[in-house]
Amino acid sequence: MTAAGTTDRSSEQATQWTHAGCPGSSPVAFAFSLLALVTLLGCAHQPPSPLSEATKAHLGIIGVVAAPAPPEVDYPVPGRGGHGGAAIGAAKGLGVGMLGAVVCTGVMAYCAQCLEGCAVAAATPYFAARYAVDQATAGVPADTIVAAETAIHAVLAARNPQAVAQEALYRVATAQTGQTLVLLPNAGSVTPPEAPRYPHLAAQGIDTVLELTVQRIAWRGARATGGRSLGRIRAADLNPALTLVVTVRTRVLTTTEGTELYGHTRDYVGRSATFTDWGATDAQLLRDELDQLFQEMAGEIIAQVFGVAPPPAPEPEAPTVPTPKQDVEPPVQPAATGAECAACG
Repeated sequence: MTAAGTTDRSSEQATQWTHAGCPGSSPVAFAFSLLALVTLLGCAHQPPSPLSEATKAHLGIIGVVAAPAPPEVDYPVPGRGGHGGAAIGAAKGLGVGMLGAVVCTGVMAYCAQCLEGCAVAAATPYFAARYAVDQATAGVPADTIVAAETAIHAVLAARNPQAVAQEALYRVATAQTGQTLVLLPNAGSVTPPEAPRYPHLAAQGIDTVLELTVQRIAWRGARATGGRSLGRIRAADLNPALTLVVTVRTRVLTTTEGTELYGHTRDYVGRSATFTDWGATDAQLLRDELDQLFQEMAGEIIAQVFGVAPPPAPEPEAPTVPTPKQDVEPPVQPAATGAECAACG
């Protein structure tokens, strides 16, 4: 009874505060509240501070490990062409007409766009036919899509992203931190969101674990900024540019107690290309971009965790300009004496 009564009184007080505060709320107070909210949201996206000097001094031998679980892979498939694309385009055209019919009834608008909706509904056969033809001719062939998907999955299967990222992190950390690091195989099972523990590594002389988890490899498309033509499908819409985004979680844990000394999850953004380009030539572009992205990621992680600034990129060397040859005058021969001339004659 007491708990229920307390809950009722709290609810009543909250209601009173809401009604009393809203009508007469000060703009200054609202501005301060909004500023505080923005500050909190901004701080929530900031990475944690690097490890302190005292903490780094007691890290001991650090084992660099990667999560054994494969990352999630996500990408949008391009719009198909040919006969399959024609069926998809016809369905899109029917969808446009049905949406126009709904607008025509005034359910989704206040009759300001009713006439436009009715016109779109009446033109449903045209949209179905036009969309079918446009997608059939502008879409990507089905065999090209299958070949690109096969190549992408083959790259991710042949080159384990977790292992590639782990090796890059180990190389950069060894070169920049001055800490004693050991490259370890999958030293423990990771079952998010529970923190994995590495007590067996403590028996091997490992004091701390620098754990890396490649959680997700995804391709994101850019949002359309302009309106699309209602009666036409553009080829760029069917095979748009996709940006490679890799989500990585980094943690520093003690092996004995499993205490988390550092933890942060971040998206690392790579280059953009169409899906067919990502899968072309056995997905060579994906191979090269993952290597480059993991190398940059390793430098940023070391800077975030240990507070070590990544080395500046080497500046391109200026081309060597050949020094122009100077004309050297031949030495002046001394004039011959009379005796020499007599000998010559």
